[in-house]
Amino acid sequence: MLHHIKRCSTLTRKFFCGDDTTLPSPAWKATDVLKMIILTGVILYVVMYGGMKLALWHYGELAMGEFFDFSTEDGKRNLSILLLFGMAFQIIVEMTLLYFYSKWKYHIPFEDFGFRQTSVRHTFFLGMFLFISIYFLEKHFTSLLEFIPGFLNLDFSFYNNSADETLSLKTIIEEKMIPNWVLIVFAGLIAPVTEEVIFRGYLLPSVMKHLGYVWGVVISSVIFAMVHMVFEPMTLLIMFLLGCMLSVMYIRTKSLWPGIIFHSINNTVGTVLAIAGIEKLAQ
Repeated sequence: MLHHIKRCSTLTRKFFCGDDTTLPSPAWKATDVLKMIILTGVILYVVMYGGMKLALWHYGELAMGEFFDFSTEDGKRNLSILLLFGMAFQIIVEMTLLYFYSKWKYHIPFEDFGFRQTSVRHTFFLGMFLFISIYFLEKHFTSLLEFIPGFLNLDFSFYNNSADETLSLKTIIEEKMIPNWVLIVFAGLIAPVTEEVIFRGYLLPSVMKHLGYVWGVVISSVIFAMVHMVFEPMTLLIMFLLGCMLSVMYIRTKSLWPGIIFHSINNTVGTVLAIAGIEKLAQ
């Protein structure tokens, strides 16, 4: 039994990733990745939290409450500006730290992060097959998640996302807090490039170097899912599967371009459909 399972696992791995399940050995260390992740979080927290505390101290709680009053047009506009600043600042911090590590500390070209040429036809068919596979896996795991709690008499209700939805995507679109074209450009272009460079180009090779192919894909995909700060189990699962798919695509093609393209398509289509659906329901 174990022999057959191992054989199936080997055939599946070879089918998706080919015989070569390695990536070029990175010049940076796994500790560098950990440092960058921690430093990014610290910088974002200090700047955003410290900035708000400073504004509260300078202007007072009442004035700040009026400035970000969600019930007024001025408050919505001010909040939307803060959201745009936060998204832009996060991207700038992440890419700046990455640049410092690559150019200043290790003196390596940016191509080492995965910007290599690859076969267009190979990329297209591999990408389509992986996306279809992820779709069926998602459906399978959805049924499994619905079956397990009842079978084991478990209560998964605490997983429900009961957080305040004041700043949810639905609210942002309904209230026109951020222009739709800005959301599409950010989700469909800026986010895919940044995330592929950081998670596939930077994190994945580092983990694979120390822990191997399987753990590299799993750990980088888990972190990829968790940093999106969505704690609803089905959404986390989808993000994890997407991370696995993009990691496999990078390992198979040795290039970030296929992952960037399909990541961009996935995000753009999802954002456009979300905007269209929410605006239609709001009519």
